Amino acid sequence: MSPGGVLINLRIPSSRIAIDMRNTQLFLFLSLIITTSITGIFAYMAFRLERRNILALDQARRPAATKSQFLANMSHEI
Repeated sequence: MSPGGVLINLRIPSSRIAIDMRNTQLFLFLSLIITTSITGIFAYMAFRLERRNILALDQARRPAATKSQFLANMSHEI
């Protein structure tokens, strides 16, 4: 037993630390790419849905506007 009471002296080779650090950096980089890609996909889907809703709203307003114009013209003629 050593004077400090340590039974095992565990040493990790610096090459192993470097490999682990590279693996961690690669994992973080890939996580960032995946997260960014998923966020981009959801943003694109939300944009398309909003665009579709705006077009549907415009299509729904056209007949109402035509009817209002017709009624205004008819009441003016009467």
